[in-house]
Amino acid sequence: MTQARPEGFEPWAWTAFGLGAATGCVAVFLGLRPGGAAPVLVYRWGPLVLGGGSAALLLFALVWCALRRPVLQRGRTGALAVLAGSLWFCSFPLAYPSSHEDHPSQVRFRLPFSGEARVRFGGDRREANPLLFDPPRRFGFCFESPPPGAALTVLAPSPGCVERIDESRSRLTLVLEVA
Repeated sequence: MTQARPEGFEPWAWTAFGLGAATGCVAVFLGLRPGGAAPVLVYRWGPLVLGGGSAALLLFALVWCALRRPVLQRGRTGALAVLAGSLWFCSFPLAYPSSHEDHPSQVRFRLPFSGEARVRFGGDRREANPLLFDPPRRFGFCFESPPPGAALTVLAPSPGCVERIDESRSRLTLVLEVA
């Protein structure tokens, strides 16, 4: 006498659907382009946590299915597809959409120096890009004067009021209020 298989989903499948729903919520939340710190936090950690959880659960589910034959059953294929889709979405490199897209600034900006300068942005290797491991300036640019050692006159990029000055051992940061 054979034992009847229970109908419905196995316990890991419900977790898979939960991860898929959470991945969908992250996609919709970031697609709405809200401003503030929360979307930046979700953009930075959401795909990492959900993708890691999906990968771990997908590995567990494949082992689970291999040990309990037949491998593909009605309640398993949908959950496996959701895990694969969640893992794909979380590993897909998406640019974070700005909430200010299609709304140009009313303030006119100019380069923060006068005369000629060399723009330095060296890519993703530390040897070539000194900004790579400096999180506030990771995607910034360095402006250097063309003759090595010459001074570069720094100007305000727009009219405004000085909000604060931050000084560290390697740089001086000036924050302007322009609006």
